[in-house]
Amino acid sequence: MNSRDPNEIEIGLALKLSFALLIALILGGNGLLLWQFHLARLQTERLTDVSQELIGVLRLQVSLLSVHQRLDRLAQSRDAGGLESESEPLRRKLLEETQGEMSVLSRMPHETHVDPGFQSTLQAIEITLPTQLDAINGLAASGDWKALRLRLDNELKPVESLCASLVAGTDQEASGELALAVASMRRTQLVIFLVVPLTAISTFFVAAFLGWAVTRRIVTVRMHERVEALRASEIKLRKIVDSIPGFVCALSPEGEVELVNRQLLDYFGKTFEEMKSWSTNDSIHPDDRSRSVAAFTDSIETGTPHEVEQRCRRADGVYRWFLRSSRPVRDTDGRISGWYVLITDIEDRKRAEDELRRSEAFLAEGQRLNLTGSFSWRLDTDEITLSDQLYRIYEFENDTPITLELIFSRVHPEDIALVSGKIDGARSGRSDLNYEFRLRMPDGSIKYLRTVAHLTQDREGRWEIVGTVQDVTERRLSEEALNKVRSELAHMARVTSLGALTASIAHEVNQPLSGIITNASTGLRMLAADPPNIEGALETARRTVRDGKRASEVITRLRTLFSKKEPTIEPVDLNEAAREVIALSLSELQRNSVIVRQELVDGLPLIAGDRVQLQQVILNLLLNASDAMSGIDDRPRQLTIRTEGDEDECARLTVQDSGVGIDPQSADKLFEAFYTTKSAGMGMGLSISRTIIEAHHGRLWVTPNDGPGATFSISIPRASDS
Repeated sequence: MNSRDPNEIEIGLALKLSFALLIALILGGNGLLLWQFHLARLQTERLTDVSQELIGVLRLQVSLLSVHQRLDRLAQSRDAGGLESESEPLRRKLLEETQGEMSVLSRMPHETHVDPGFQSTLQAIEITLPTQLDAINGLAASGDWKALRLRLDNELKPVESLCASLVAGTDQEASGELALAVASMRRTQLVIFLVVPLTAISTFFVAAFLGWAVTRRIVTVRMHERVEALRASEIKLRKIVDSIPGFVCALSPEGEVELVNRQLLDYFGKTFEEMKSWSTNDSIHPDDRSRSVAAFTDSIETGTPHEVEQRCRRADGVYRWFLRSSRPVRDTDGRISGWYVLITDIEDRKRAEDELRRSEAFLAEGQRLNLTGSFSWRLDTDEITLSDQLYRIYEFENDTPITLELIFSRVHPEDIALVSGKIDGARSGRSDLNYEFRLRMPDGSIKYLRTVAHLTQDREGRWEIVGTVQDVTERRLSEEALNKVRSELAHMARVTSLGALTASIAHEVNQPLSGIITNASTGLRMLAADPPNIEGALETARRTVRDGKRASEVITRLRTLFSKKEPTIEPVDLNEAAREVIALSLSELQRNSVIVRQELVDGLPLIAGDRVQLQQVILNLLLNASDAMSGIDDRPRQLTIRTEGDEDECARLTVQDSGVGIDPQSADKLFEAFYTTKSAGMGMGLSISRTIIEAHHGRLWVTPNDGPGATFSISIPRASDS
């Protein structure tokens, strides 16, 4: 349970005491009034009792007078019967009056003053009246009327006189009580006139004083609470402001600094008073100060927010870029009650922007120098965006809306089907783009372009194709020229190799020619015999034809190998190509005492390539291996040619020798043009061989053997079904 505020307890106690005092005052005044009313009521009751006493005496007096008069009339008329008949009712009535008066006197309060003689007189009347009436009736019955009248005069008149004196005394008493009652009423009225206003005035002043005191106390407490709340709010605001990851200032409507957070003072290394003159001190870079002050002044004058970038000086003298944002604070009437300023460090952002602009400039310059442009293509809307370089490549006007129809208007007619198929495949998401095509420009010139792109998603999940397009026209022309030069060099290498193969060629051709001559001579002798040996001559002729075909095949292979013609891509059996080269160079290898070991695997997949060029590479590797073992005498000169299936559906051929080997550090140099380890070599064989293999999308490399010698390997992809 939360403890109550002591201030609230004091205010509550003061309010309770105030209400208690007011109620006491009201009750005191009302009690005094009630007491006066009580006294007036008692006096009124006494007056009423005296009045009743007076009325009773008067009634008794009237009754006595009435009885006396009636008896006197009966006596004068000497009506003894009437006197006797009326005396009893008169006596009974008079006794009732007397007893009623005595009953009234007995019920009167003890505060009421009653004359004691009045009660004794009544008792005397009550006692003597019956006797007097009996005596009067007796005199009337005896007819002594004179004595009767005397008795009436002598007995009843004293009683009447006594009643008269009682009436007078009672009247005097009533007058006194009336005077007392009037005085009491006046006193009560005076008390009312004095007490009621005094009570009201006292209550008013006491209530006003207490209300003022309590209100003052409440106001004091509330002001104290508000001050404490304001202080706590200020502390909380200060903590919040100091925890903001930036510099915060609060300004007056006129722009004077009223509040800054701790981070700002720590960064600038200045006091609060020094920061008030921010527009004139060294807080802002001199080149930015006038622009910053002008923007701030315009905001103060127009009441509009503003943002400005400026360099601020750190306490150690280093300037960093900041973004200053100012916003006005308005009251309920729309008037500006102050300004809030947030200063955010944007040094990293500025550097990133500069780097981005620099990168964009480098990219644009790189694209211009590399003749490469970039593009994006949204598949759902066919919206195409080109870089500036791509506009230049296609020779479109800048800001021209790009559509597929516009692009196809530049595509070479023979390549439209190719480009359409690639676009359809990319639109369906089946594959990325990587192909070359041609453009036919309005002036009739031809451009060769290579497109590389891939499918991706943007932030909104929409599919788009992003890629690059490079103008490879110069490269294609250079490649064509290079291929022509390479073809010339390859032909030169083949012709050069012809000299080294002369003995082998002579041996290969000499054998079938010798066979032809021998068979021809034998056939002639068989035909010249008597009788002629027809069967033998026919067999000899058959062998002659066989040897002629063999010589023709040797010559055909030599002409093909050393002929100068464009490459023809076809499925090639690497084993068969290797066997033909081995057969062609076997005489040369045997002459150099080279032992050829063939490890040609069966079921080797066909490869796609130019048979002649590939055989040229194999021949070059065989001759290099033979040359590498020409100076070896301490071990067999063994050459192993091996074929096998390679990974990634390729076919591999390796030529391993046991020669002098190679230096691992100079292995890559072997394939450089004009680099050779032979005293009479040109340094073009391995360079041309690698170029041929790479043109077949394969690899050519060399590795040292664990023992003597080296191993050269080629790997060429298998031929596709198409």
